This record gives sequence, structure tokens and C-alpha cells, in this order.
Amino acid sequence: MNDDTMQAIRILAGSMRDLQQRAARELAPVVDDILRSSSRDIRHIEHTLDCLLAFCGHGPVLEMYRETLPPLLGHRPGCDG
Repeated sequence: MNDDTMQAIRILAGSMRDLQQRAARELAPVVDDILRSSSRDIRHIEHTLDCLLAFCGHGPVLEMYRETLPPLLGHRPGCDG
């Protein structure tokens, strides 16, 4: 690869990282609200999970996804089944 191609890849990677960080900042209050309120709004939770899934390559977003999924499935920590 030539220098121009490598520079373009670096710029793209930086833009992706910035977008992932922005998604984490913007989705965090939505996830917090779902968890704090014990929301049962399936459409809202599913939409939020879809948004999170788009950015699951970023660790903090993946963790939010993992936290948001159990309420959708009706599971609670410490409960069997």
C-alpha cells in the first residue's frame, strides 16, 4: 500500500472511533433510563438494542447492549430461567 492509502485508512479508522464514542455518549442516558425505570416498552428497548448493535465493536457500547438485553427477555440478575 502506498502512503496515501495508509493515510486514508488512518483517517477512516479515526472517524469510526469518533463515531463509536459519540454513539456511546448519546446512548448511555437512554440505556440508563431503560434500566432505572424497569421499562417494559418492548419497541423502545428493541430500537435501542438495534442502535447499540450497530456499534457493538466498541467495548462500552457492547457492555450497554449486554445490560439492556435481559430486561427485553424478562430476566433479572439472580433469577433462574
